Amino acid sequence: MTRVRLADIARKAGVSEASVSRVLNDRQGVSPKMRQTVLDAVDAETGRSADRMARIIALVTTELAGMPVVAALVQELEQAVRQYGYVPAVYVQPSDAVLARESFDLLVEHGVAGAVFVSGWPCTTVFSEDTLAGPAALGLPHLFVNGRDMSGDAPSVSVDHRAAVRMAVRHLHELGHSRIGLVVGDTRRPLPDGGVDGFIAASQEIRGADAAGEGHRVYHTPSTVAGGRATVGTLIEDGCTGVVCDSDLTALGIVQALRERGLSVPEHLSVITFTDSPFMEFTRPPLTAVRQPVGPIAAAAVVTLLSDEETCGPGHGDFLFMPELIVRGSTSTRRPAPEAVPAQERGA
Repeated sequence: MTRVRLADIARKAGVSEASVSRVLNDRQGVSPKMRQTVLDAVDAETGRSADRMARIIALVTTELAGMPVVAALVQELEQAVRQYGYVPAVYVQPSDAVLARESFDLLVEHGVAGAVFVSGWPCTTVFSEDTLAGPAALGLPHLFVNGRDMSGDAPSVSVDHRAAVRMAVRHLHELGHSRIGLVVGDTRRPLPDGGVDGFIAASQEIRGADAAGEGHRVYHTPSTVAGGRATVGTLIEDGCTGVVCDSDLTALGIVQALRERGLSVPEHLSVITFTDSPFMEFTRPPLTAVRQPVGPIAAAAVVTLLSDEETCGPGHGDFLFMPELIVRGSTSTRRPAPEAVPAQERGA
């Protein structure tokens, strides 16, 4: 079948693309006459009824392989979407902004009923602004999982990242660690309440005001095994005895690099990950993690997306889910920090 765009249907019906989108998604603000005109145009242009065009939910992310928790969230979202009789369409946004917008527009033109933007770590937006402009302009229902756009017009469903950071810092503090590092991706823009600022605030709250200048260290590196490996030299030289990582892969890279230096976890460095993939309990050592309630988050996101006009309207508050601290073998009481490595060995 020849691909039909929203613009084609709008031109056939003599209405705007936004009106077509509202009709296809059964939204309010359309007169009965206009609705019928659009439905007739859909029939004429596509040869299929409108109710079959708007049964797709787009699950949009910027990565799958690099952030295991995103893959887990997408899998749960797919199952939840199907339970409501919709078809999930997973879309990994390209890094090129123009290609990202064109690709997403293709999904919209096929009459998607809504979009869920999925992140693994709290962020303002890791998605192309052009991509986000599409759903907003068309009145397409959309929301964010573990993030939100700067306008705040779309709802957000996520783990309580402030609570997650606090859990991790408190756990390390109770084990006697006074110099703790936070390792986060350098391509993200963390939210103030759950990212770098949240880590600093938690450090101050738990360990006292002097933590702002002495107790915390923030390291930006890609959320990959190589990114984790690259931080080890600096972590050791800075005297960190505990570290919190924004991804499992980063944590595994740190463990690997320490072992290559003749050091070990948790004897020389206690490690916590925020994402807790299923295989984290089988690593050597098993990694302590702050686990996100992936299933409940996905279920709440789909229910919210498919709810009425008011539920997904501007100014709607965020839904926050409490995380769970899973203590395993990668954290223990503080040991003397290893000797600093020469500057030229950093990142080895």
